[in-house]
Amino acid sequence: MTQQGPPPGGWIQRPGTQPPAAYQPPPGYVVIQQKRRSSPLAAGCLLLVVLIIAVLVLNGSSKPSSPSGGAPSGLACSPQPCISDASGMNVYISKVDRSWPPGDLKLDPGHHLLHLTVAFDWEGADGKTASPNPLYFRVIDSTGVKTGEVVLIGGNIPGCEQWSGPELARAGTKFGPEPICFDVAGNPSAAVTLVYQETAFDEQHSISI
Repeated sequence: MTQQGPPPGGWIQRPGTQPPAAYQPPPGYVVIQQKRRSSPLAAGCLLLVVLIIAVLVLNGSSKPSSPSGGAPSGLACSPQPCISDASGMNVYISKVDRSWPPGDLKLDPGHHLLHLTVAFDWEGADGKTASPNPLYFRVIDSTGVKTGEVVLIGGNIPGCEQWSGPELARAGTKFGPEPICFDVAGNPSAAVTLVYQETAFDEQHSISI
């Protein structure tokens, strides 16, 4: 006859009787108590989820809000339209023309020549310098294509002459206005975005024109 363990809820002691002894396994049997162990894979997955959530929260809190509409990204400047970056360079945009004569430039169907002028006002700290350059500018047209300044070799586009700025070393030094022309696609009445970025490591600023 197999010895049974205590019933669910334990033994019931009747008056005048002794409670049964604690359950002992039959001779030759050993009771093994198995402990529950957490899976290393489950613990690793939980830690990974926590780290991902922490990174997302930190990125969301550190990302600056971008202005809407035609306001430029970066610091405030006036008169508009203009772009101001943290180094102290203010760039003023004027004389935007979406129907500039292309001269010797042969435009693709659906393209037009965008002409504008830019002027620079250096307000950087003492000891810092800046050099205005038309290559710092790009235009994103209404089709979403980003293009740089038109550089015509062996031809002429009146009003779109090439230039390079001097080194600005003193706060309050100004340069310009100078012209920049872009070959852009889309409706000439549709808004385009002017992008200003000195190097790939600098902050990118944009403004709708």
